[in-house]
Amino acid sequence: MPADARNQVVSITFNQQSLKEMLQELCLVTQCHLQQENNNYIIAPLQ
Repeated sequence: MPADARNQVVSITFNQQSLKEMLQELCLVTQCHLQQENNNYIIAPLQ
């Protein structure tokens, strides 16, 4: 991930969405990868 991408501020409004849907949208905006393992979500930079 480029250094300047780590310093970006993101503002998103969610309306009646599940946690998974919110995390998916956040990852879409920030270009990250979302992985679910049991009851845990892992957010990692795209490789």
